[in-house]
Amino acid sequence: MIAQLISKGLLRIFGWKVMGSTILKTWDKSVLVVAPHTSNWDFILALVVRKAYDFDSKFLGKASLFRPPFGGIFRWLGGYPVNRQKKSDIVQQSIQIFDQHDRFILALSPEGTRGGNGKFRSGFYHIARGANAQIILVTFDYGKKQVRFENCFALTGNSEEDIPKIEKYFEGVQGKNAPSIVSSKMMCFL
Repeated sequence: MIAQLISKGLLRIFGWKVMGSTILKTWDKSVLVVAPHTSNWDFILALVVRKAYDFDSKFLGKASLFRPPFGGIFRWLGGYPVNRQKKSDIVQQSIQIFDQHDRFILALSPEGTRGGNGKFRSGFYHIARGANAQIILVTFDYGKKQVRFENCFALTGNSEEDIPKIEKYFEGVQGKNAPSIVSSKMMCFL
């Protein structure tokens, strides 16, 4: 309770607004598609928002992060180590983690890098489909100082059509270190 009040106070002090977080109470299994991811500060912001609005999201990290001396801290913060040697294995490993829980929220950055290149990888999509999880879109807009949670449309099973629609949602959102993750050249057609 005290940590929650402190976290809400920090958001208020730094001028951040959080909208739509109650949507997380609606679904038992969710993949939070968080973008843009352009800075390590995004992780700190995510931890503060998570504590302020009392939801237990988890994240994936490369297995080497979970070795001593800091491995215990990453686990305590909600991390799950994954072997990134084979990209298809990450999807399968993630689906297995979902299968082990009745309620599970996994936060992912679909860009897979802090570079803000504007191109989403498809892993988040395949994890959500394989785990029968709802996709919730989450923007970290440093320009407006807003964190916004919003439901995604129902996935059709055609990632080549759905992912560009999801990318379009993040168009114009300002990351900490990049003006926008989606360039104007990357227009999506609905």
